[in-house]
Amino acid sequence: MDSSVILSGTFGGPARIPLLELDVRFAAENDGLAVNVSARRTPENKLNQLPRFALMLDLVPGFEDLEYFGRGKECNYSDIKNHSLLGVFESKVSDEYVPLIRPQEHGNHTECEYVKLSDKETTVTVESDNFEFSALHCSMDSLTDTTHYFDLEMSEDTYLMINYKVGGIGSNSCGPKA
Repeated sequence: MDSSVILSGTFGGPARIPLLELDVRFAAENDGLAVNVSARRTPENKLNQLPRFALMLDLVPGFEDLEYFGRGKECNYSDIKNHSLLGVFESKVSDEYVPLIRPQEHGNHTECEYVKLSDKETTVTVESDNFEFSALHCSMDSLTDTTHYFDLEMSEDTYLMINYKVGGIGSNSCGPKA
């Protein structure tokens, strides 16, 4: 008996032409939950890149212990990763935060094979080939909506971004090609 649920829909901003058509399959397995995402570009989509393709999990308070295999210990992106080593790293989610003058995207780790977040009793594990992630006590929306680091309110929740890919932080990441 198949114990999976498939959600179908589109990806795009409200009142905009959808960028992608998606099928997301959630399947219960003996050791957890398997998630498979299938995405197809819509015919109307004229973009040749997305800044990020990801799944965000809002974990309840307490998930502070972080372990991962990937590039670290410092944050890194596809275009600035040569300074980071590939290996197993342990950290605290609170230590992943970087107090940038204007809050913005940060904390990404590339070339990951797994990430584990733990509280005293439970461990959440994500395993896949070559994914990216960040784990912070602030959501992407709060980073976007806050203009100064001293106004940013940290949450007790942990926001785990499981990224298929994130655009680099240089080379026209903030706007069109010149």
